[in-house]
Amino acid sequence: MRNLTVILLLLYSCCSQSFGQATKLDKANEYFSAGNYPASIPLYHDILKREDVPAAKIRLAEAYFYQGDYAKAANWFALVVGLEESTPEHRLQLGLSLLRTERCAAAQHWFDEFLKLRPYDPRKIDLADACATQERLERGRKGEVSITMLPLNTAYNDFAPVCHPEGLVFSSDRQPTEEGRPAVKLYLSRSGQEGGLKEAALFSIVPGSPGDEGTAAFNAAGDEVFYTRTRFVKAKRGQEAARGLEIASGRLLPQGDWSSVETLPFSSDEYSVAHPAVSADGSRLYFSSDRPGGFGGKDIYLSVRAGAKWAEPVNLGPQVNTAGDELYPCLAEDGALFFASDGHIGLGGLDLFEVNEGDNGLWERPANLGAPFNSSADDFGLTWMPSAQEGYFSSNRDGGAGGDDIYHFRMSGKLAVIDVLDLSTGLPLQDAVVVNESSQDSLFTNAAGKVTVRLQECLTLRGVHPGFFDKALELCPEEIEVSADTLFLAMALKPDIPHRLKGVVFDRSTGRPLESVMVRASSAECRTPAIAHTDRRGLFSIDLSSNCCYDIMASLEGFYENRAEEPVCTGQNPNDHFLNLFLQPEAGTAVSIPDKKAPPARADQPAPPVYEPQAPAEEDVFAGFERSKPGKSTPGGANAYRLNVYYDVGRSSVQKASVPELFKLRDLMLRNPDIIIEISSHTDANGEAEDNRRLSQRRADAIVRYLAGEGIDRGRLVATGYGESQLTNDCEDGVDCPEWMHQQNRRTEIRLIGRVGDNGQ
Repeated sequence: MRNLTVILLLLYSCCSQSFGQATKLDKANEYFSAGNYPASIPLYHDILKREDVPAAKIRLAEAYFYQGDYAKAANWFALVVGLEESTPEHRLQLGLSLLRTERCAAAQHWFDEFLKLRPYDPRKIDLADACATQERLERGRKGEVSITMLPLNTAYNDFAPVCHPEGLVFSSDRQPTEEGRPAVKLYLSRSGQEGGLKEAALFSIVPGSPGDEGTAAFNAAGDEVFYTRTRFVKAKRGQEAARGLEIASGRLLPQGDWSSVETLPFSSDEYSVAHPAVSADGSRLYFSSDRPGGFGGKDIYLSVRAGAKWAEPVNLGPQVNTAGDELYPCLAEDGALFFASDGHIGLGGLDLFEVNEGDNGLWERPANLGAPFNSSADDFGLTWMPSAQEGYFSSNRDGGAGGDDIYHFRMSGKLAVIDVLDLSTGLPLQDAVVVNESSQDSLFTNAAGKVTVRLQECLTLRGVHPGFFDKALELCPEEIEVSADTLFLAMALKPDIPHRLKGVVFDRSTGRPLESVMVRASSAECRTPAIAHTDRRGLFSIDLSSNCCYDIMASLEGFYENRAEEPVCTGQNPNDHFLNLFLQPEAGTAVSIPDKKAPPARADQPAPPVYEPQAPAEEDVFAGFERSKPGKSTPGGANAYRLNVYYDVGRSSVQKASVPELFKLRDLMLRNPDIIIEISSHTDANGEAEDNRRLSQRRADAIVRYLAGEGIDRGRLVATGYGESQLTNDCEDGVDCPEWMHQQNRRTEIRLIGRVGDNGQ
């Protein structure tokens, strides 16, 4: 019953809705918003029989998609993508529908169309080769994990298990109300003496509560609970009406009752909050919500508790959240976050994912758990037991006892954590590929350069990363004499440091540099040809491989092609090569003929001057960026320009609204391939000075990592966190200032500090 579990207790949109005299389209849309897709579909069909209503066509395609009828969804999305009202997300949904009906090649076409419109979508790695991704997910972890259905399941919906000191707490609608409506309540199945689970009994937080209670989370001690319940508001004649969902918390009394039950402050009449997951110490609470300002349907948020006060929730951002639904977060003991999503690439319906928060506060790319955790049905509500080797999750896959059922899983084999490193620096390599050469499965390293594999038999792992030589690592469980459950290994990749060819292309007739010339370096024995285009100063730069000889050709419309007289040959050690090229106009320009009577040139005469293109002025480089007010202790003459990026409080995560500004900075660096800039972050004077310095350094580092990920050479980027050392006003420690003056000091700036080639660079 997808609309019970995904929409959460039949209540993720307003409860007890009254359709009144609404039109058929309004009624269909209300069914759709409530997650009642079977009721909305025939209404949309009736509307489309009478007239062509684009909104109805779009909703019908989406209803089939969310219901899991991907064949019909593909048929309707094929019509939707031709509408003016269609969005890039509809192309993605068409691709997913085709992929889940085994039409992989057609799906790839629509994924490519989606990526043309959303080239920076965090899912692009999986979408770029969706067929291989699908095969990898279907192989998944089969053989590494065993799954069994629990005997406590009924013909009803049993889901969202969570470990409790006395056993297993879960949600179920096995006991309907007196009116016959499904009523979701919490149940406890206590642990038996031999490790099994006993028959489940009602687990009430507030006995006799009229609404639904489900999806609980407990702190490590088990004496504080967070759970989802129906939110009631005052209705007509003093009665109460259900209005979405809220999260409540309670404390356990010595006699076993729950007290101090209260609604958390970020609950609202305007939207729902649900699916709490709490850290062991009770300080961090993750939950799912459709509150405004998210990325789509339901997003996952984090609120941090300081003392007794919960901070304003923070959206986990576009790496985690999508235009679909992200639900049922679960926090493992090692800090990994597990959640269910139908917006990331998966096997169908809701899939289970794992994601980690990097040291910089940014969330990494989520990893699909693959089969057998995931199936073509809805798989969600995962929880780990303290051993971290087994746990539970829920699914409505075929072969169950009822609608949603709870399954137990146990991992097998020794766990190997592999650090993929840059051999020359010892730093971790993010997004390196580790290929299991036996199964051809591929894993991507996280921001810390780590991947994990289960060792059940001998295997060979091969590390691959652009700009590095491949490295193979052979592992056999029986040869590893380590008693620990987890093995830690390192795989260091040697950099394939490129040789760089630099030069300028000139117009032979005028001596002036030429823009947009295509310079091509081709080699018979090495990699595919490398191509570059000159900028407005005639400059080009091409990376070449070691131990190769390249033919260099320059071409531009209206000019004759020109091939360099000698090939450019590289050795083993990295080096820069320089070559100037000249192009002759095809027609209409006089060609100089040497004067045979002229005296020969003397060897002691100075060579003719070489044209050196002038670098653009600083004002031209930073055009479009606002000049920043210098700090009180900023060195004189150091012009800085403001980078309008914003961060979540106390974190280095850049907010969604700042993404266009990062794009602008990236484009500046690409337009000016010779500049070196400093990215500096500043804070106000609130808090400890050293804490502010560290925070500002993390923020500056985060921007450098983004630019490096977009292909900008790290050697051209310097990150500096100044903390509160360069205030722009007098709001120092102990000075009472209004908030707007503190805001002036919280800033990120960019500054030109050099050019490639200056001082031996």
